[in-house]
Amino acid sequence: MASHCFDTSAFIECWSGRYRRTTFTGLWSEIESVVSTGSLCSPEEVLGEVEKKEDGLHAFMKENEGQLIVPLDEEVMAGTKEVLAEFPRLTGQMRGRNKADPFVIATARAKGIAVVTEEGSRGNKNRPKIPLVCEHFEIECMTVLDYIEQQGWTFP
Repeated sequence: MASHCFDTSAFIECWSGRYRRTTFTGLWSEIESVVSTGSLCSPEEVLGEVEKKEDGLHAFMKENEGQLIVPLDEEVMAGTKEVLAEFPRLTGQMRGRNKADPFVIATARAKGIAVVTEEGSRGNKNRPKIPLVCEHFEIECMTVLDYIEQQGWTFP
C-alpha cells in the first residue's frame, strides 16, 4: 500500500530538476523500487500534467501506471470537492498549471498518507500552496529531501 503521494513538482525535481536522474542515479533506483512495490502513488491528474513535458517522465509513469497511478474514484472526487470548497483559489488563474494539486491532496487524505511536494512556499488563503492546504486538513507534507531522509536513503 502506498505511503506517500508525489505531486508533479516532486516528480519533475527527481526526473530532470535538482535531483535529476542522470546525476543522482542511486536516488532514481530507489524511486523505481518504491514505485514497483506500490509504496508511492500519484493521481491520474499528475500523469496528465507531466504529459506536457517531452523528457521521458510521462513515458516512465505510463510504464508503471498500474503500480503508481491512482484512478479517480468517488472518494477522491468528493475529497477534491472539499479541498476546492475550502481553497477555491488553489488552482485559480494558474494557466493550466497546478490543476492536479487538489487531487494530490485528496488522494493523500483518502489513503491516510503523506504528500511529497517541492512547493516551498505555504502561500496564503488568496494564493494557497499544497503545504498550507495539507496543514489545514492535517495531512503530513514534506519535500523530496525530507522524503529521502525519512526513507533512510543515503548515497555514497
